[in-house]
Amino acid sequence: MLEALKEIWSYRQLLYDLTARELKVRYRRSFLGFLWSLITPLYQIVIMTVVVKYIWGHTEPNYSVKFLCALVPWALFQTSVTGACPIILKYRQMVKRIWMPSQMLPLAAVGSNLIHFLLSMVILFAVFVAVPVAFHETFFFLIVLSAILVVMISGLAMLFAALHTAYQDTEYIITNLVQAFYFLTPVMYPASWVHNEQWRYLYLFNPMATICEGFRGVLMRHEVPLPGLLRPEQVVMPEHLLTTTIFALLCFGVGLWYFARQRWQFPEIV
Repeated sequence: MLEALKEIWSYRQLLYDLTARELKVRYRRSFLGFLWSLITPLYQIVIMTVVVKYIWGHTEPNYSVKFLCALVPWALFQTSVTGACPIILKYRQMVKRIWMPSQMLPLAAVGSNLIHFLLSMVILFAVFVAVPVAFHETFFFLIVLSAILVVMISGLAMLFAALHTAYQDTEYIITNLVQAFYFLTPVMYPASWVHNEQWRYLYLFNPMATICEGFRGVLMRHEVPLPGLLRPEQVVMPEHLLTTTIFALLCFGVGLWYFARQRWQFPEIV
């Protein structure tokens, strides 16, 4: 695994080039191009706000902003883990003809979605200016939450890319699991809607619940899940953050190990 990490660092320029290529291919022959990364979250916010506030009649204050706060990290997770599944098959000619550290392919899929994540964060802060929401020093904790998220999805991307290359049911399974997982994560609803405190505490051990509600807590309530900085009604606790961090490192380790073990078979499989 240490050798695999050194290899990733040595070929970082290749990672940059593959990420740029992923972005160009995605928006080739598209009139709006990168604007789709900004239009999509805004469209989802409008739809969910209409459903929740005007059809369901729920009176959650600032619902649209709360939804956007959690949607941004969730979109990075969803698009990365599902988009990485077919990435080896997508570049089959390169894998068959050229020797390269093929773990760069799923990492490039993550990298291209990370660019969209950063653009979505620009939209989020633009919304904050319009609301308005004042800048607070706790916003810097988003860097920690984002780093944990990127480590986790990088590991999952490598794992699922390797699995899908050998077993092409993987993409369908992961897509359906992610869709189900969406409703088990506080994205379109805040964790406060889980009224039972004990169930809410256990529910937040879901790693993506910690990340999404962590984003919402930092941005909307200026909460940081660290000992000594807790607020009375805070829902994300230090143990949730610790569990999520361990899970992210475990995902990265397992994904890197399994991909390194399987990648020598890729030229024959594809």
